[in-house]
Amino acid sequence: RRGGDDTVERVDLEGSRTLIDAAARAGVGHVVYTSVFGADVASPVPLLAAKARTEAHLRQSGVAWTILAPGPFMDAWPGLLVGGSVMAGRPVVIVGDGHRR
Repeated sequence: RRGGDDTVERVDLEGSRTLIDAAARAGVGHVVYTSVFGADVASPVPLLAAKARTEAHLRQSGVAWTILAPGPFMDAWPGLLVGGSVMAGRPVVIVGDGHRR
């Protein structure tokens, strides 16, 4: 549902680079970036190529980093699974290992 200024180039590439550069200038200690499994600069899929280019930019930024690379299907599910509760102000409980947190 992208449109207008919401493009891969503007948001996923330029926006992420701008954020990483700002974090480096501000002395942020650690950046966590959500990429995607299969990100590759040679990918014909613009989002996968942009994610890979952003990963490279983060690695060269001088800021400590963690890159999360979930499978592509996970990209759309969080909003669908918890979005209603978040928007309604209800708590969201995520159980990862059988223990409530």
